[in-house]
Amino acid sequence: MQCHRCGSNWLPKYGKSQGKQTWRCGQCLYHFTEGAERPHLAAAVKDRIVALYTEGVSLAAISRVERLKGATVYDVVQKSPGGRSFDATVGASAGELSARPG
Repeated sequence: MQCHRCGSNWLPKYGKSQGKQTWRCGQCLYHFTEGAERPHLAAAVKDRIVALYTEGVSLAAISRVERLKGATVYDVVQKSPGGRSFDATVGASAGELSARPG
């Protein structure tokens, strides 16, 4: 077993969490529980979320349709290439709005 962050093999036991052994890296001090990885969203789901948002569908509606928390949908949209600004109107990014004559 190796540290998930730095790859070190120096991993003393660091207690238990929900009945599973917890480890702490002796080199970088990162701690983790073996076998407790977070589920990740599939790329297709992320693409669908971004596509729906760019079509003008609200974050609340997307979270209902995809059965995800609103915060998850918000994070996916924010981390998408070009990171949409929620101060902008639907259909225009913040850069496009600032380029318009006032």
